Amino acid sequence: MKRKQIIAYEGKKPTGKRKLTLIADIVSFDGDKYLIADLYSKKELIYREVYCSTGRFNYDYENQKADTKIYWNNPKRRMLKEAYTTDQTVATVKKYAKLIDTKYYSEDAVDILESIELKVDSMSDLRKKQRENDEKEKLFELLPEEPRILQMRIESKVNQGNIIYYKRHGIYADYHCCQCGEDYMLRTEPYEGIEPILTYPKPERLKAFECPKCGDSALLYPMGHAKCTYQNFTTFLYQVAADGTLITRMYDVFVTRTPEGARNIGTTEYERVFMRPGYCREYYRYNSEDKWRKDRNVALRNVIELIEVNYDCIKDSQMKYLPEDMYKTIYSTPERIERKYLARYETVESFARCPQLETLFKNDFRNICRRIIWQRGSTNQVNKHVKELHEILRITRTQLKCLKEGGKTETIGLQELEAFRQIADKYRIKERDYDMLFKLYMSSSQATLNYLLRFQSITKLWNIAHKYLEDDHFENLRQVLTEYKDYLREREDNGDDLSNTVYLKPRNLYETYTRIRLEAEQRKNEKYITEMQQKYSNIKSRSKKIPKKYTFTHEGLIIRPALDAKEIVLEGRMLHHCVGSDNQHYLKDFNAGKGWIMVIRDIKTPDTPYITVELKNDKIMQWYGEHDTKPDKEIIEEFLKEYKKHIDKKVRKTA
Repeated sequence: MKRKQIIAYEGKKPTGKRKLTLIADIVSFDGDKYLIADLYSKKELIYREVYCSTGRFNYDYENQKADTKIYWNNPKRRMLKEAYTTDQTVATVKKYAKLIDTKYYSEDAVDILESIELKVDSMSDLRKKQRENDEKEKLFELLPEEPRILQMRIESKVNQGNIIYYKRHGIYADYHCCQCGEDYMLRTEPYEGIEPILTYPKPERLKAFECPKCGDSALLYPMGHAKCTYQNFTTFLYQVAADGTLITRMYDVFVTRTPEGARNIGTTEYERVFMRPGYCREYYRYNSEDKWRKDRNVALRNVIELIEVNYDCIKDSQMKYLPEDMYKTIYSTPERIERKYLARYETVESFARCPQLETLFKNDFRNICRRIIWQRGSTNQVNKHVKELHEILRITRTQLKCLKEGGKTETIGLQELEAFRQIADKYRIKERDYDMLFKLYMSSSQATLNYLLRFQSITKLWNIAHKYLEDDHFENLRQVLTEYKDYLREREDNGDDLSNTVYLKPRNLYETYTRIRLEAEQRKNEKYITEMQQKYSNIKSRSKKIPKKYTFTHEGLIIRPALDAKEIVLEGRMLHHCVGSDNQHYLKDFNAGKGWIMVIRDIKTPDTPYITVELKNDKIMQWYGEHDTKPDKEIIEEFLKEYKKHIDKKVRKTA
C-alpha cells in the first residue's frame, strides 16, 4: 500500500459549503483499486479512510496522524455519521463493496463502510494466517529425526527415579520392582545357625535398595501408602537443520509407577523453536493436540526438573557466534543444574532475537546483556538493525568513549544509559563536555543533575562542585551534589533569585546551607507555636486556675503545671517526644479540661525540661524524659509516689 502517495492524493472536492460532507471515490494505484472516503469540513479535508483488498488505514489531516482503528473505536465515526452524503457517494461505496464481495444490509454509506472494513480486516487476517502457516510448514520440513541419545538420556533420568514397592509380613517381605516389573519375596531375618548374608535387611520407606532381579538401584516405598507414584521432568533437545537453523525441541516426560506392572513413560513434545541470528519462531502444542500454534515467550522459569541434550551442536549452526559464557550473566552462583540449563536456553533464544548481544558482551556491557536476556531478547532499548557498538546503544562515539574510560561498562544499565542520553540532548551538551557530564551523572542521579543544570552550564557546575569538594565536610562528589541540590531547593522555596550568584554559588556551601536550614526550622517552629497557642488558648487560663496543691517540691525537684501551649510544644521539642504534637491528645485534653500536663524540673535549673507527666483525675497516667526514656527511674518514681501522697492528702482535706 502506497501510503504517502494516497495521503497526498487530492481527491474529489465538495460543491457546497456544508459543515460536514462525506465523499467517496475509487482510485487505482499501481494496478490496485482503492476506496477513498473523505470527510470535509466545509471545503477543508480533515479526515480520510482508505480501503483496498490488501489492507486499510485512516488518516487525520488535522493532526497529521495515521491509524488503523476499527469503527467502534474510531473517534471520527460520529462525525462521519453526521456528514452529508450524496447519492453518488453511496453508489461508489456500494460499487466497491461489490468489487471485494462484501455483503451489506443498509443503504447508509457509513454502515456500508463498516461492512467493507470488517471484510478487509477478515481478508487481512486470512492472508496473515496463511503466511504464518506456510512459514510453519517450511520450518517443520527442516526438522531432523530425533537422535537416539534423546531416549537414552530420558531413560537415564527415569532410572534415577526408580521405585520398589514392598509389604512386610513376619520374617518375609513382598517386593515389586517398577523397573523390571518383577514380583518376589525375600526373607528379612536370618535362618538359625546360618550366616545372615543369606537374608535381606528389613525394608524401610525411602531407603536405597538394589533389585536382585534386574540389578537397578531404587528407593523403597510401602505398598499401602500410595497406589501410584509420579515423576515429571522437562527435556531440551538441540538440533541443527540442513540450512544451519538451530532448533530446540522441548519434551514433557511423565512417569507413573504402581505396585502392579512395570513403569509407564509418557513423552510429549510440546514446543519447537527455530532460531537464526535476528530470527526466532516459537510453536507450542496445547493439551497434546496435533495442531501446533505460533506462540511467543513461553513461560519456562517454573520448570522444576530439566535435562539438556546435544547443547554443543550450537557450534555447527548459524548461532555459532553466541559467546560461550554469556549465560553466566544470569547464572553466576552455584545453583541447581536445571537453572544452568534454563539460563543457557534463555541466552540462546535472546541471542536469536537480538544478535547485538555478542557485541555488547564482548565489550563488557554485562548488566545490559543481563537485562536483555531477562527480557528474552524482546527489547527496543537497543538498535537491532546496526552493527557498530555506539549505534547499538544509540549514543555517540564520544559518549561511548566516556563510558569505557569511566570503567562503568559492566555496571551501567539501559535506563541509566537512556537517562544520560536524555540529559545530554536536553541541555545541548557538547561532545567535549561529555566526560564531565558522565562523571557528574555517575556521582548523582538523573533528577539531581536535571535540577542543577537548570541554573548553570555543565562546565560551571563541574567547577563549583569540585570547589565545594575541597571542604572537609564532604567525603565525595555525590555528597556535594546532593547537598547543593537541597540548598538550591531551599533557596527556591524561600523565593530567592537564583540568577544572583550570591545565592547560586555561596562561598561556603556547608555553613550557608546549615544557617538557612536553621533559620527555616526556626520560622517553622515559631509559626507552629503561634498556631498552637491560638488553637489551645484555654491552656494558659486553666494552668492559672489549677490549685496550689498540684505544685509540689521534694528533695531538689519541683513539679508544676505547664504554663501554656508554647511551653508544652517546647517541652516536646527539647525532650524529643510527642507531648507537643497536634496529632496527639495531650494539648486537646488540657485545653478541654480533661487532663493536665505537668513538668518536673530541677530546682537549681527550673527552666530546663527534664520530665513530662500526664495527670488525669488525680492519677498519674504516664511519665517520660528525653527520647521517651525514663532517666533516674528510681528517683523519679519515689518522687511521684510522694507527690501522689501529697495530692491525696490535699484532696481529703478539701473533702
